Amino acid sequence: MELDYKTAIKRLSKSECPVCGNSGVEYKNLEILSDSAVQTASCTDCDSKWEEYYSLTGVEIYETGVKDFDFSIKNNLTSIQNIPEILLTILEQKEILPTLLGIDENLDKLISEKLKK
Repeated sequence: MELDYKTAIKRLSKSECPVCGNSGVEYKNLEILSDSAVQTASCTDCDSKWEEYYSLTGVEIYETGVKDFDFSIKNNLTSIQNIPEILLTILEQKEILPTLLGIDENLDKLISEKLKK
């Protein structure tokens, strides 16, 4: 079976199964890592299984007794739109891929796969 990447991402963002699109998804085993998290998931309709990886994209700070202290966090990554499309575009630029190795373990895996092709 071949599944379009954009379709799978769209379904996952709506908590639907990336394979069949149904909403019978069960999440288990959330593992918090130093800078990310991973969680296993499965579909009760088609029995597909997958892992979802999460990374911190922003921080929200609540007031804890400090009065008259106004601040904002600059360069927040949550304002970046179309991350999957940006990543796909970058991965198509094979000549720059070796320079991106070492930034992130999961990105390294994607780069290695692309360089093999």
